[in-house]
Order: sequence, then structure tokens, then C-alpha cells
Amino acid sequence: MAAITAIDWTDATPNPITHRCTKIAPECANCYAETITNRWEGRGAFTSGPPRLKPHKLADPWRDKGMREAYRKFLASMSDPFHIRLSFDDQALLFAMMAADRASVYQVPTKRAAIMCRRLSSPDFERRAREHLGTLEQMARDARRITPWRQAMLEDIAAARAGWTWPLPNVWIGVSAGTRDTARRYIPWLVRAPAATRFLSCEPLLEELSLEQWLSASGQPPGTGLIHWVIAGGESGSGHRPLDLDHARALRDQCQSHSVPFWFKQVGGLTHNAGGDELDGRRWKQLPVPREGVLV
Repeated sequence: MAAITAIDWTDATPNPITHRCTKIAPECANCYAETITNRWEGRGAFTSGPPRLKPHKLADPWRDKGMREAYRKFLASMSDPFHIRLSFDDQALLFAMMAADRASVYQVPTKRAAIMCRRLSSPDFERRAREHLGTLEQMARDARRITPWRQAMLEDIAAARAGWTWPLPNVWIGVSAGTRDTARRYIPWLVRAPAATRFLSCEPLLEELSLEQWLSASGQPPGTGLIHWVIAGGESGSGHRPLDLDHARALRDQCQSHSVPFWFKQVGGLTHNAGGDELDGRRWKQLPVPREGVLV
């Protein structure tokens, strides 16, 4: 795991899943994870098989210094934690890890919205995630001596077990919504899912979106809707599809009118910083649950 990332809305990108995935939406066309994986592992590697859990990586939030120091963590940036070929048990293990690392916030976006909702709504899934705290505990004890990081892991597991709540308060669940069709298909699953914080990843933003029905709660004050955060941005890399800034403005204005924090990641271009990250002369970097209560 590495705590260094160019993704500005997170601090680290833990990847306890192999770098494998399949494309299921228009937003996937120029997948950066595919480009990076194929550059490292050879042409076609990214789609050469199903993603697999790497159990030894589940200890990295304690073992890896950079990961320990990170606050917001984008889970599985190189795959999808709700991929259909990942087992129920492996997905529950991921949630056990996040429950134990309770001092961190985990940002978990997916394009498999239906699978995500069914998992998080299942009492069996919650029960299995809680049981897997024991799996993590055994991993921490599986050594000749208990090192400081292993001791910290054991203490965090004990605290998670004693203070267990569901949905996990430190886990933000999101879905992709860069087109009207994906928004229509994925967001209804998201708003039904039990989650402490729900967000949309509208990147790449390919069409103008109307999110009013999900940003507001009928008869309730602004800021009390079903979606708590919206990220938007353009695409980067060769073959990138240009961002229409009017689409980004429309999304920002909808968020502002409903007091929903809005994060504009980038305009996009040949490189991720080619077009900058300003919208109408301002950097929009708002968070749904700011650390220490301060918006960036």
C-alpha cells in the first residue's frame, strides 16, 4: 500500500484487492486503473481475470507507516470492492478491516450498486463482518512476538468489537454517476443502502445531471437529503473526453441550493492537472464530514 496519491479528495489508496476489474459503464471507457495496471503488468492484465482479495494486505492500516498516518482512505482504487466475482466472505473481511481501523474514514465508491445495497442491507453480511474481527485478530497474533503495530491492531479490533455499530460510522459509501443513465440506475440503490455517509462520484462527468430528488428530503431543511457529498470532475489521459464546464456548474449550483458539499476535482486534459482544478475562478473542495469541523 502507498499513502501517496494524486487523488485530491483522499489521503491514501489502500488496495487489498488485486488490480483486476471489468468495464460495465460509459465512465469506464478510459479507466485510469486499467492504464496503470497494464503499464505495470503488461497489455490486457487488468481484464485478464477476476479481482481477488490479498489477505496479507488487510494488516497494512497498522503495518504500513504511510497508511497509519492517512486519515481519509479510498478503498480499492484499482478495482471495485463489490465486484460480482469477489465473494461475500471476502467483502465482509474488508468491512471488518474498516471497522477495526475506526480512527480513519474509508471512502468506498462502486459501480456495482445493487450488490453493494444487498450486502449492506443483509443482517448476515453485518454478522459475518463482525465475526471476521476474529480473523483479523488471529492475523495480528500470528507472529513470534507482538510488535507495536500488532498490539495497536489488537487494541483497535477489541475497541471495534466492544463498540460495534452498523452501518459503520467511519465508512462513506458512494456510486458512480457520470451520465444520466448511470445516475438513474445506481443512485436508487445507494439511497436505500444503510450508510453513515453517502456520496456520488460524478467523474468523469459526461452529461448534465439533475440530482434534485436525491439532494433534498421532502419537507426537510437543506442538507438533510439522501446524498451527503458530490464529487465531480473531468477525464485525463490520452483519448480523454472533454468536460463541459456548464455541466459542472449545474451540478455545483444544485449542491449549493441544497447545502450539499461539492468537491470539484479537476477540469481534466492530457494530464490530471492540465486544466487545473478551478471552477469559475474558485477551488471547490468541500467535505461532508470535515475533520475537526472545518471545510477545506
